[in-house]
Amino acid sequence: MSVSVQIYRECGAVPEFWSDDRTFAVVVARDAESVIGSLVVLDLGADDPDLRFVGVVAGSVDVRVPLVEVAAPAVRDAGGRTLRWVEETGEMSLGAAAALDVVVVVGGEDS
Repeated sequence: MSVSVQIYRECGAVPEFWSDDRTFAVVVARDAESVIGSLVVLDLGADDPDLRFVGVVAGSVDVRVPLVEVAAPAVRDAGGRTLRWVEETGEMSLGAAAALDVVVVVGGEDS
């Protein structure tokens, strides 16, 4: 399986994944021409950089790492310090779900 991962920052490129006006970016994983996963990054506008961004992950667990690897630098460049994400499981609404995972996106200082 050859997976390619791309980040999109404009609605017109991937309107089927664009959530609403909070959407900051969409990361899409493809195997050949088929979409096998996505991460919609929402900018919640929080003053606290640790709480500003949250992602909604769809797809298999296998694609989560490549999706986050692409999204994390974009979040960092926008001033975010962490990227929290929830997964669409169909078992609970996203509004009721807590963020399940967190990755720190600020690089450490070189020693």
